[in-house]
Amino acid sequence: MSDKRYDVIFSGKLGEGVAVDQVKANVARLFKVEVAKVERLFSGSPVVLKKAVDGATAKKYMLAMKKAGAICEARLAKPAAAPAQTAAP
Repeated sequence: MSDKRYDVIFSGKLGEGVAVDQVKANVARLFKVEVAKVERLFSGSPVVLKKAVDGATAKKYMLAMKKAGAICEARLAKPAAAPAQTAAP
């Protein structure tokens, strides 16, 4: 079983022939929020939607966003830094 973790990222890319206002409405409905709350996703800058999820979860989010008209990508998550060890006194 793979223990790879992925970040699901949206950079504002839309499906072919889809209007941005419709995609915003679809994404708002998907996340059960007001359209105004999804505006920041469409800034053109990459936005991490989910951090460090397994491959199946990443695919699930990407598929849901694709159905809403938004194209996401999954990038291999950077490993979390290990907590610093302190020397015993």
